[in-house]
Amino acid sequence: MAERKREPSFARTSALLSMLPVKVPPGPVDGRKTLFGALMAASARPRPATWIVDHQPLAVPVAGDGTVSVRDLAAAASRLAAVLHRQGVVAGDWCAVWLDKPLDVMLAMAALTGLGAIPVTLSPRLDPALVAATLEPVRQDITLLAVQPLADAARRHQVPVAGQLLWEEVTAAARREPAHAQAIPAYGVSRAPADPYVVTHTSGTTGIPKLAIHTVRSFFEQADLQRKVIALMRLRGNLAIAVSPVHIRTLSGYLGVLLSGAPITPIVCQSEEPESIGRILRTWRPSYLETHPNTFVLWEDLAGTGAMASVRVFLATFDATHPRTVERLLAGSRRLPMYVELYAQSECGRLANRMWLGGKRRAARPLPAVPEGHALGWAMPGYSQIRIADERGADVGRGEPGRIMARTRGRFGGYLNMPGLFEKNLTADGWWDTGDYGMLDRSRQVYLLDRQVERLSRASSAVALEDILLHRRTCRAPCSSPGPTFPAPPPARCAGPSCGSRSSGYRRPPPPRRQCRGTPMADKAVIRAEHLRRAFGTGEATVVALKDCSLEIPAGVMVAIVGKSGSGKSTLINLLSGLDQPTSGRVMMLGKDLAKLSEAEMADMRAQHIGFVLQKDNFIPSLTIEENVAAPLVMAGMRLSQALPRAREVLADVGLDRRARAWPAQVSGGEAQRAAVARACAGQPAVVFADEPTGALDQENGRMVRDTFRELVAKRGAVGILATHDMDLAAEADILITVADGEIVSQTTRSV
Repeated sequence: MAERKREPSFARTSALLSMLPVKVPPGPVDGRKTLFGALMAASARPRPATWIVDHQPLAVPVAGDGTVSVRDLAAAASRLAAVLHRQGVVAGDWCAVWLDKPLDVMLAMAALTGLGAIPVTLSPRLDPALVAATLEPVRQDITLLAVQPLADAARRHQVPVAGQLLWEEVTAAARREPAHAQAIPAYGVSRAPADPYVVTHTSGTTGIPKLAIHTVRSFFEQADLQRKVIALMRLRGNLAIAVSPVHIRTLSGYLGVLLSGAPITPIVCQSEEPESIGRILRTWRPSYLETHPNTFVLWEDLAGTGAMASVRVFLATFDATHPRTVERLLAGSRRLPMYVELYAQSECGRLANRMWLGGKRRAARPLPAVPEGHALGWAMPGYSQIRIADERGADVGRGEPGRIMARTRGRFGGYLNMPGLFEKNLTADGWWDTGDYGMLDRSRQVYLLDRQVERLSRASSAVALEDILLHRRTCRAPCSSPGPTFPAPPPARCAGPSCGSRSSGYRRPPPPRRQCRGTPMADKAVIRAEHLRRAFGTGEATVVALKDCSLEIPAGVMVAIVGKSGSGKSTLINLLSGLDQPTSGRVMMLGKDLAKLSEAEMADMRAQHIGFVLQKDNFIPSLTIEENVAAPLVMAGMRLSQALPRAREVLADVGLDRRARAWPAQVSGGEAQRAAVARACAGQPAVVFADEPTGALDQENGRMVRDTFRELVAKRGAVGILATHDMDLAAEADILITVADGEIVSQTTRSV
């Protein structure tokens, strides 16, 4: 009888450590371990540290070489707290922080949390209309703290806030305060561990961002884990970080650095442009570099210039990285470097991580990509546990795909604008449904198959789709070579990469011919909505966003949905498109009840028959414009060698044929939105949905996008449904629907 193959000792040890129980410590969090308190404590050290920034904040002066001392940061936070307290901000207040400089965001958060207020951090990249929709369901009174341009945008879009504070006025008043103004206790107002501490938001790439409430305890636990990592890796010198300034990873990272007490200098980067980052790397020679995997793809070419020679640790946050990118970055370091893939979520913090080694003298070893997805390593010992569950919540076997469930010490406390969703995703015994799809192998290593459970029947995973689109950079002649094939779906039972059961040379059969192109079912309604109602929250906290809405949309028409901010336009669009499910009522599309479709069937419906133009273009920054336009075609089963020419064709239709090879960061806002329209129409969908397609554009660019949307949707024979404030665009629609207070108050048909 053959001897059973044993797992490597490292894998066995990792598997055992990943099973350690997660225990949240009881008792309060020391005031010196909050952001305000840690700043005050760090400033009192005999030799306070120095930070480096690539921008000029309003709250604190920065030296000509870009340095600022922690002592100055602490004094600025103390003065800001005194000014905000004098202007009426007290413990328990909710304050939306909408600032454009990373260091300003950090100091505003430190001052507000020191007062006991709860900052709700908003990215400066968020569209004002999207901010209004995000805050609309919130029942608490929120004060907006914003820079002048963003405050003006909030007024124009009627962002629902109880009052406004201008950051320019607050910082000007703070500069006149005494050096150590004391409006609060030395280390800030004390709070219970379960009290709300800070609110951050998700990206909102598929709808309204979720506002995640982090408690005093969960924020500290995420920061304390980063402190432990700094100690374990013995990080020293300069640490460069280019992550969103309002992300929980960034904000808790500031606290982790302060708590570590190590001789390190964080470099806070506002710009992610390769030219700016290259300048920072050459000037400050950091030993640590952290950003998002897609941003690392944009920085790959810097590795060959010597800019990354000093980097010992590369850390990619919140996602898997393409193996080619890892190889190039490791080869660009002259030290013995490591690349850390961090699988994490805003709601939970770190879930798992994986490390790769490489260097100049020792070429980076080939990094195998698992056909079923990407290996992400093991759970963080004592901090996180991971299991895989089926749709009913029951555990599945090793190698079986399912929903990734996590239990961590840093789990957040709920959603401010979607409380019902938090209750839905959290089990009674404390397991959080991440929404991602994956599996555990025999050694309990985590494999990511799909993000946000967007499973596709024509590709094994969305991760595989990105690999296919990135494949052309590993080929010498990408345009002439045939497109790569999709890998085989995982077998019924697989123990991971060591089981040797993966098939090779598998090619998926061609997708079935679409039955509905252009204007299907010409004699029937393309979409029929019956008595739609959408409510958020439960009990007294219930917010009804849509009330008893019914409508019928025939083929070949343009439909405009108009109404004030918060009237229910976006909610109606989300329900009609299947991005959200109604509380009651139903939506029929192409003769199918969307509520009765499985997740895979709904994903196929979107890939085959629906196009989207959201408030942001949501392009993958590591892909060119034409590759982004080709992405939905590949999802629908088209070969890459066919999808790219189709993408170039539709880009030519919108006047962007000369910009097809540009990166998303290299095109203007108007060009990006026109490209988004092209992407939505590339597959000749039956229905194209648009949510405020011109909301963030000036008049000229808005006109160009308006004309592009109208002409391209008509040329492709699709039904166009859009929510808009643009009355010029609405006036050209065949059907005009007016929504107010969650109800359809009028529906008119334009006579031809």
